[in-house]
Amino acid sequence: DEEVSGVLKSETADEITVAQPGGVLVKVKKANVKDRRKGLSGMPEGFGQILSRRDLRDLVEFLATVK
Repeated sequence: DEEVSGVLKSETADEITVAQPGGVLVKVKKANVKDRRKGLSGMPEGFGQILSRRDLRDLVEFLATVK
């Protein structure tokens, strides 16, 4: 049993592609997946209530441009 963690990049009917740190892409056959769990968000708890909708949208737009 091997555990794979990372950010879900794509999913087909048969396969899941996960991006791991360093940009490594790992493909896993869905038939081999026993359990899927959603990890914690990188956003601090309650942060969505602190920022206005516009500020939150601006933050997401900025983060999308950072590589």
